[in-house]
Amino acid sequence: MRLRVASVSIPLVAACAPWAAGARLPPRASGIVGAWAAPAAPGSADTTVLEFASDGTASEARIEPSGTVRRVPWGPFRIYADSGARHLLCFAFRRSRALPACRYYRVVSQTDSAGEAHRRLELLHWVEQADTEVQVWRERVAP
Repeated sequence: MRLRVASVSIPLVAACAPWAAGARLPPRASGIVGAWAAPAAPGSADTTVLEFASDGTASEARIEPSGTVRRVPWGPFRIYADSGARHLLCFAFRRSRALPACRYYRVVSQTDSAGEAHRRLELLHWVEQADTEVQVWRERVAP
């Protein structure tokens, strides 16, 4: 008995990658490049800063009250314009997940009572996880 195996080409990548739902944007055009500080965690004196570089790499810096900085590289990130109206921030790796993960985000500009402009980064829900709490990070400007 002879078996014949047919060669079938199936586009598995499209089925496995729902996060890349739009045109890829360069990091500089995304508005996300820079340093963003997290709100203070209850009971912690540390400051956490997300740093997005124009070369498409991200890292986290934890700044202790003593001034000691611990850096954790996050690796590459990509930005996609999901249907042109919303933006996706995609990481090659997300803790506890084997596949890349993407999160919707927006950068919002505000003016305070003194007339100074401030930006904030709002990390919205992960793709396919609408129940994620919104995280708000403020732009960290060098003194």
